Amino acid sequence: MLNTISKFISQKRTAFDLSIILLFSILACLPILLNGIPSSMDIPQQYQLAQSFYDSILNGQFYPGWADQPNYGYGDLSVRFYPLLAYYILSFFRFLSGNWFDASCLFFISLYFISGIGVYFFARENSSPGASLFAAITYIWLPYHILEIYIGSLFAESTAMAILPFCLLFINRVCRNGRLIDICGLAVSFGLILISHLPTSIIASMTLLIYSLFTINWKNYLENILKLAVSVFFSFLMSSFYLVKIITEMNYVQHATEAYSTGTYSYKGHFILSYLFPFAEIRTTSVSSLMNLTAVVSIAVLIPGIIFYFRRKKKDKTNSLTNVAAVTIFSFIMATPLGIFIWELLPTLQKIQFPFRWLTIFTLGTAIFAAEGFKWAIECFKTPKRYVSFLIFGLLLFCFVFDYFKMMNSELTYPRTYFNGIVSRFKTMPSYKCWWTIWAKGASNQNDQNSYERTAYILDNIAADNRTFEIKNWSAIERNFVINEGEAEKAVVATLYYPHWKATVNGQSVEVTPGETGLINIPIPAEKADVRLYFQEPLHIITAFYISGFAWIIFLLVLTFGLFKQTNRLKFTNKNE
Repeated sequence: MLNTISKFISQKRTAFDLSIILLFSILACLPILLNGIPSSMDIPQQYQLAQSFYDSILNGQFYPGWADQPNYGYGDLSVRFYPLLAYYILSFFRFLSGNWFDASCLFFISLYFISGIGVYFFARENSSPGASLFAAITYIWLPYHILEIYIGSLFAESTAMAILPFCLLFINRVCRNGRLIDICGLAVSFGLILISHLPTSIIASMTLLIYSLFTINWKNYLENILKLAVSVFFSFLMSSFYLVKIITEMNYVQHATEAYSTGTYSYKGHFILSYLFPFAEIRTTSVSSLMNLTAVVSIAVLIPGIIFYFRRKKKDKTNSLTNVAAVTIFSFIMATPLGIFIWELLPTLQKIQFPFRWLTIFTLGTAIFAAEGFKWAIECFKTPKRYVSFLIFGLLLFCFVFDYFKMMNSELTYPRTYFNGIVSRFKTMPSYKCWWTIWAKGASNQNDQNSYERTAYILDNIAADNRTFEIKNWSAIERNFVINEGEAEKAVVATLYYPHWKATVNGQSVEVTPGETGLINIPIPAEKADVRLYFQEPLHIITAFYISGFAWIIFLLVLTFGLFKQTNRLKFTNKNE
């Protein structure tokens, strides 16, 4: 009976804490609700991607391989290679709300809320509900987390950052209990990160490896390692429909060229606090000062928690945060020039481009140690050391003030009345050049140097000298048209070439090739030509899609079995009480 009452009280406390986390998530988005969506360089790309996914779903193609609307209908590969999770969530809210402004607000609130929930339960592993709530609020409001939405419009990275705490939470539980439901939780969490943001996936992989090494119960290490390996294996299976494309086809886009890992995009120009390490001879960029301020504020919040933790650890060695400390310290090293030798050793790591992205891990570690700071504040509040309490709570308050004046107070926003109209314009505008195919060339007659570069183009959908044509169908991944009699030649189609475009002419397969400007060329005979141009996924991509689907089915069955088993155990326990 007492256990039942205790569980009921605990559930009510958890529900109350989650409602507080939701409140602070809404407060984090209040400037957007009042003033509009913050403008940034990435906003056009983010909503172009979102609309490509949304339109594809409406047309019955749940997972598109080609975006046909960008570049004024010439298409690009953004939906094929850019991680998809954020845009499916945003599209879901677009279905619910009926417009992009409300969908965006719901999307941002949900990301902050999910991230807060993750940190809350992660912190509960070692802390009281009150301290865990403090950690969750801190995570939501730490500057880098706010910056992702308000300054960078980093929808994909923010989505991955919301899922990241669950990975560490389930590593704890797998190593401690090894229950089937925890193995599934880790598999899904890491799998969702893999389809959320590629740079964060690389960062998370390194972080989870280090975290696991400090979490594994070495008295039973073989079992722990096996269960963790099973989780990771299923993560890759679940996300293989996306990862196989990255592994086999990424070299087909300009993002994989040297231009996007050197110069402005070189990792060497994007370390934080580089002025403290003159020996490294690191250059700074325009974003360095803001990132430095972001890091300094996070460090200030971290320090009290670190101090109290190590003071307490001398007396109580049962609740260890060594694993959290390890990844927090490692993330700081990787974000600063201290880690430059690791960057130089790992070419794959250099593809991340921006070392300051390691602030995702540093922010999470800071939030967990903020729970330790909260314990210190409570302990000191009724003592002469009350100033410690004011300092710790004051640092969180300073985060609110710093975020508002430095992050949230955007000079240019898109208000509700204007935003939905401007989003529709993003759909067809030129995409970032990094998502063009490697064969694509820019337009030679572009006069406006301030606008996005557009691809080479022709004056109509088809160019075949003086031969007339009739379009029968022009959809996202299939085009049917007839070219009337004339001289045998190659017809140019107003679509960027990609190897998966196939064509038949009068029922016979013909070779599709890229022209000098990267547009599709199709050989046309002198007689009347009935042309079918279609986008066909290769067998290995289709196979990967079914493997992912099979893995998700297995997961759902195992999860259902685990929940059913846990429910029966609880019923049996309550019955005995």
